Amino acid sequence: MPEVKPAFGYTNQFQHEMNQANADSWNVILQMHLPVFDRNQGNIAKAKSLKSQAEHNLTAQLVSLRAEILEAVKNFEAARDALMIDDPGQLDAARKVRDKIRAAYELGGKPLIDVLDAQRAYRETFRLHIASRSSYWHSLYALNAAIGKQVLR
Repeated sequence: MPEVKPAFGYTNQFQHEMNQANADSWNVILQMHLPVFDRNQGNIAKAKSLKSQAEHNLTAQLVSLRAEILEAVKNFEAARDALMIDDPGQLDAARKVRDKIRAAYELGGKPLIDVLDAQRAYRETFRLHIASRSSYWHSLYALNAAIGKQVLR
């Protein structure tokens, strides 16, 4: 907005030396700058642009955070289900099969290759058991980190 500045003045012209009467005059002045070349308008536009950009960045970060939390929840649910549903009986079953085949081998009823296959199957099942527990704990801590505080233990 242009700034208006009023001013008042008095002027006395001494003209005796020119054989004239002195001239008195009163002045009323209104001073105003027109912002034709206002350099601050660019800064105002820049500030509006920065504000708009910050708002869009905030919206994008909130969307990203929501997606990260939803992904962490899904990963946690999948790891929990794998641990609770699939895992409990598999390790015991593989151990029992391994022990039965080893006992049969010691009695002469099974070849050595069957004992080695049962041992390999037990070790693979044990590895999956450890991996599912590790996945559960990793997903639990990833969920707590995505939320920003410990919600689950």
